[in-house]
Amino acid sequence: VIQTEPKDEMYQTICDGILQWIKGDVEGIKKSMADYEKKLQEYAREEAAQKPKIQVAGANVLNQLDSMSGGKGKLIV
Repeated sequence: VIQTEPKDEMYQTICDGILQWIKGDVEGIKKSMADYEKKLQEYAREEAAQKPKIQVAGANVLNQLDSMSGGKGKLIV
């Protein structure tokens, strides 16, 4: 469900795509799709850069920490 009204720019982009499809402008459609894919990749990179990275210790490190804590097999979080 769309919560806000799209900008006029979005309507224009959609209309241009429909007209290209109707006219059979294959090269134009390919170019539009390539541009769209680039924008999506850029957006995905930006989103990934903003998310905190979670690193997980390997089993050998966890075993070493476990043995240092007395080897009782408690979970280390």
